[in-house]
Amino acid sequence: MLEKNRVRTIITQDAEVDDQNSLRHFLLCSNEVELQGIVQTSSKFHWIGVPGAVKPEKKILDDFDNQFMAETGPFDAPYRWPGTDWMWKQIDDYEKDYPNLIRHSPDYPTPDYLRSITKIGNIGYEGECEKASEGSELIKKHMLDDDPRPLYLQVWGGMNTIARALMDIQSEYEETEEWDALHKRISDKVVITACGEQDPAYREYVAEEWPDIMFVKALHLFSYAYPWLGMPECDSKDTLRASFMKAEILNGKSALADGYCTWLDGNYYEGEDDDAQFGANQNITKEWFGVTVMGMPEPVKYDFLSEGDSPTFFMLFDSGFRTLEDFGNGGLSGRFCKKTDEFNSKGEALNYWDACRDSFTDRDGNTAESGDRIHVIAKAQADGYHKLTYYQQVIITAE
Repeated sequence: MLEKNRVRTIITQDAEVDDQNSLRHFLLCSNEVELQGIVQTSSKFHWIGVPGAVKPEKKILDDFDNQFMAETGPFDAPYRWPGTDWMWKQIDDYEKDYPNLIRHSPDYPTPDYLRSITKIGNIGYEGECEKASEGSELIKKHMLDDDPRPLYLQVWGGMNTIARALMDIQSEYEETEEWDALHKRISDKVVITACGEQDPAYREYVAEEWPDIMFVKALHLFSYAYPWLGMPECDSKDTLRASFMKAEILNGKSALADGYCTWLDGNYYEGEDDDAQFGANQNITKEWFGVTVMGMPEPVKYDFLSEGDSPTFFMLFDSGFRTLEDFGNGGLSGRFCKKTDEFNSKGEALNYWDACRDSFTDRDGNTAESGDRIHVIAKAQADGYHKLTYYQQVIITAE
């Protein structure tokens, strides 16, 4: 049944540990929107490998090509590959919480529904779009449906599975009489909310063939990602410290929350080397580049780790800012401005949005740009709806 007033969305993710945290968080808030898919994809950070695949020379730098990024692996072998079983394990945890969750809202999806929409996408290597996958077929189906609502596609990893869906639509319809109208309808319908560009799929295909698709880049909320310890001080930051995490999140009241990954908690991440074992490597706080290179304070056991991708769905929640009517209004993910200097190779302007650079003064009197250093929504915080509040309330009351 079409739920006319609810935002609909599909999650794509690469299974990075902070993506796994983000999915646990999202599932506890999944009554807020209509979830139509959970799709695992690859990225520049994670892939399964394809025999015989040759890694090409990089043509375009992405948002994560910097001095802190080590050289990644070959395309014909697994690279930091976490497997796919973790998604169904999280849904099993959700099923344990489900009887409590539906006491608070009847809009929580059933566990069996979540299993039915959880798919494997294109996972071969960074940017892999070789053939259709279960994930790309799911995305394609919703792109082509008659639902008049926007389709919000969250990108927590690479865009390659979304690109594959668009490729298949183009291949199937480009020579038909309905192509121009279909191209416009999909361009108007699809909105991509992305934690940056984590593979070449947007620049090399989507921007070239679908320049009018709205791309909202949410890569600025460092206060909710790995570097949060180095961000200015505020009340919201206090909720990320171990004392709060243990009391309000890791308190045994939720199976989903109990599986949440924090610093030095003993959790081992499948496929990761020691330098990314934030839970199991007890020496990592002295080895991690955030401390050794960036000068951030050392985290302690059970400190918040990261949910760098969660701003891609925070903006979808109705927080009173009317964000989805105009991303310039701001909201739980900050405020966004349309860029006027983004073009594809044909000279066509892209419908590309990035964070506006708004200023913020912390409680110690330090001024920072909220657009790229601190997640601040003053009105929301005043109302008691800061980063983790809804997440915490669900856990605290689910008993």
